[in-house]
Amino acid sequence: MLFPYFEKTAEWSGLTGLSDSRTVANNGPWGEASQYLTGPVSALICPSDGTGRDGSAYVSAQTGLKLSRFSVRTCMGDGMWNCTERPDAAPNNPKTYMRGMFFPGSWKSFGTITDGTSNTVGMSEKVISQAQSDGATTLRTGDQTVRGGITAGTDASPYNGGAVTPQLCLDRAFSPTDRTILVSAAAAWSGQLLGDGRPANVGFHTVLPPNAPSCGYNVAGGGTGWGVFTASSNHTGGVNVMMMDGSVHFVSNTVDTGNLSGDQGGQRAGTGTQPVNPGQSNYGVWGALGTPSANESRSL
Repeated sequence: MLFPYFEKTAEWSGLTGLSDSRTVANNGPWGEASQYLTGPVSALICPSDGTGRDGSAYVSAQTGLKLSRFSVRTCMGDGMWNCTERPDAAPNNPKTYMRGMFFPGSWKSFGTITDGTSNTVGMSEKVISQAQSDGATTLRTGDQTVRGGITAGTDASPYNGGAVTPQLCLDRAFSPTDRTILVSAAAAWSGQLLGDGRPANVGFHTVLPPNAPSCGYNVAGGGTGWGVFTASSNHTGGVNVMMMDGSVHFVSNTVDTGNLSGDQGGQRAGTGTQPVNPGQSNYGVWGALGTPSANESRSL
């Protein structure tokens, strides 16, 4: 819907012109819609990300086209429990989608930002994954760099027996021989698939500090499920973020992140300390900035 504001009116017209009678698979970025998502869309690419203007490593099996890459991501606050939780699904689970301004399958108006638009993060940059595909849908190699990649499985999972504890990611994600790479890499196309709204592809959390690792529990492909996904950049010492009032600020790698050992999602297990329903964040100034309505008007 933002395409007309990015001088992409023709692409927007093409997308809206796809017949409603076609299947979601055809209308989505995997199918016929891919012809309008090839980019590049310069407004969504940080100039510091050198490969941003290149076509994605993923090739649409239906059209044979490479989708556009992008480095602008939306803020999911500190909602790590289940990054695909929707308001219309699993009503007894923690309401993770309430923790950030953006979340798959949900939306919020400016009226929900009770902490103030200048105190709420809306977007950030994140280094684009260099993951490669074989020309269809099977991933050949994952990106193991800390800034662009995502770990998977049990190596550095933040999910631990009914809780999500971000400190586990920070402690285990780095390779024991090289702290610029991850101990393992997930097959997640982070920033590779314009139009695919799965969390590992389009989102980030205000939990671990900028340029820290990203860790998932089940993030195969475009990425779903539990995880903590981190803002990152090729700038020295931090990342640029956009607040919901439209202002842009630089956030340091040393921003206050509070108690990273506190779990989130424990409400489901009955042992949690971090609120998943509305409430103040345990993750310091960074966590407070990511939550639009947690009764905490913190600023940088």
